[in-house]
Amino acid sequence: MGDYKDNQLAFQEAQRSTKDVMDVLNNLDVHGSGYGRQMKQLMQEIDEAFQQIESALAIASEHQRVQLEGYRSELQDVVSGIEG
Repeated sequence: MGDYKDNQLAFQEAQRSTKDVMDVLNNLDVHGSGYGRQMKQLMQEIDEAFQQIESALAIASEHQRVQLEGYRSELQDVVSGIEG
């Protein structure tokens, strides 16, 4: 039972971290004076989300693994868009 709770918690943390990235991204004010600070926060959120996803993948069920890979792909798209 403990393993199930652990992988559920890890999955939820990865899910929450990915949502946090999307929230920061959607609230970026590219013309505002705080854009640099917002970008720094976005990059920190992205790094944290990637770490959460990697941790969750280590103990994920097959269904969770598919979703986590989707989250990782979303984040990679965000990074590509930033670097783009």
